[in-house]
Amino acid sequence: MGEFSALLKTLYAGPLEEPPWDSFLEAVCVAMKAMAVTLILEPPASEGPGYIINASGRLLPGSRFYREQFFSSDPFVKLPEGQPVTISEFLPQEEFQASAFNQLFLKPTGVRFILGLDFRTNTDILARFRVSRGDNSTDFGAEERALAALLMPHLRQSVEIFARLSRAASERTLYAGTLNQMAVGTIILDDHGKILDRDRIAEALLKQADGISSIGGMLSLNDRAAAARLHETVRKIAESEKRGERSLVEAIRVERPSGKRDFGLIVKPAPQPRYLDEQHIPAIVVFISDPDRHTAMAPAALAKLFGLTPAEAAFAVLLGDGLTLDEAAAEQSIARNTARAHLRSIFAKTGVSRQTQLVRLIVTSLAQLGSAELASSPT
Repeated sequence: MGEFSALLKTLYAGPLEEPPWDSFLEAVCVAMKAMAVTLILEPPASEGPGYIINASGRLLPGSRFYREQFFSSDPFVKLPEGQPVTISEFLPQEEFQASAFNQLFLKPTGVRFILGLDFRTNTDILARFRVSRGDNSTDFGAEERALAALLMPHLRQSVEIFARLSRAASERTLYAGTLNQMAVGTIILDDHGKILDRDRIAEALLKQADGISSIGGMLSLNDRAAAARLHETVRKIAESEKRGERSLVEAIRVERPSGKRDFGLIVKPAPQPRYLDEQHIPAIVVFISDPDRHTAMAPAALAKLFGLTPAEAAFAVLLGDGLTLDEAAAEQSIARNTARAHLRSIFAKTGVSRQTQLVRLIVTSLAQLGSAELASSPT
């Protein structure tokens, strides 16, 4: 019972490991006296090729070739749902021994006996669990099949956890990338104002220490009035959250010693599950806007969105970056009359009539998210 509990401990820690389930697969290798243990995850077709994860230190030399050449021809598939089966039970031995899969893939790796377990998760991931032994070993018996059957529901749950964590990580990466494209920094604070995390833009701004910095792990503002407002806002949010009340969002303007335009801060409570009741959990989110930071806007994307010519799109990007008409004309080395012609054409195509409206439209458009592929694709 103690050995099984230890296996479960490594199994449920698996989704947090890198590579996933490294300790669990190695522990199964030892428990079943195997030469290799493999977990194959096949998500729905629309979600990518999936994973082949092997026990650490016992990688099959042919695992890469299995993925590239033999994955689709493996005869030991479509096993009874959730039921441990050996390959000798599943296929006639003569057929298995003569198969191209055995001759070209298994034999070179020294594999002779395989115990398999297939199941699907609630999110429609097909999992194939395979335990392999070599020529000098014996086939898997009732004891190994019983252990695999005991592990099956826990393995299914662990794969579900992994899928949810992977999806959440992908979403966080997507949202963080969107904020980076829009030149907005994000800092996560606990209920005492201590910095728990920050994104790439916020990290760069903290290092510049131009009005905003990190001192002793705490978010610090040079502007005394702004610092007092931040401290009071953090206190109010923390108290409101403890009482289960809705907290207000606070906007704070921060002066910069360099003389550059002020930072804009939005301070709001971080969403968190109510069942968490621990110290140093995310409590406050601080979004930082730097007016002097240029956004990575793709002119080609802007052209596709509004039907602009390449010259008009490039001119519009300069206006979106805050340049005046004359400054944008000088930047492009064009005459003022040409610049005004560009502006009139841009007005007509975007449906606005003022330069301030145009700038607002540009900086809030999806052009900031235009990828390099979109920017380089033919119009």
